Amino acid sequence: MGLAATALIISAHLAAYTYIAPYLIDFVGLPPLAVPWILLVFGAIGFAANLSAPAFLGRYPLAVFATLVVLFSVCFLVLPFTSSSLGITVLVLVVWAICNGAVLLSMNSWVVRRSPEHAEAASALFVSTVQIGIAFGAIAGGAVVDTLGVPANFGLAFLLAALTAIPLVAERNKFN
Repeated sequence: MGLAATALIISAHLAAYTYIAPYLIDFVGLPPLAVPWILLVFGAIGFAANLSAPAFLGRYPLAVFATLVVLFSVCFLVLPFTSSSLGITVLVLVVWAICNGAVLLSMNSWVVRRSPEHAEAASALFVSTVQIGIAFGAIAGGAVVDTLGVPANFGLAFLLAALTAIPLVAERNKFN
């Protein structure tokens, strides 16, 4: 279940993230030279979230993961409607960056906790699943962008993130 959740949330993230630059340029109206700076800050915020997540994961693993899934979903749901306000768009990107920084650590923790006797194999499967999620998210996002446009792609990301709740609910009693 942890690997299924991993594939879904990573697919959601990459479906959206792959097309964040065109969204920022074409819909929010940022100049192309501003986008790398936005993405640099996005990465720095994610890095900081990755460093702070262990303090919460040890005590509240289910709550952390559930919160990340909900926040990811909300970000993808509202982002297409924020293009008229740079401030709100940036706020949504900050929340998304925090989620992105903490989610991989959270999911890896989940997978390893569920298979402590096979932690190395679980970690290897986790990395492979992340790669599958990246590929699927980018491919599915591309298909949606080609047929429906960039804003619709955030709907796909929302759907994939929301589907992450299924394995989460299925495992809620086993999550430790």
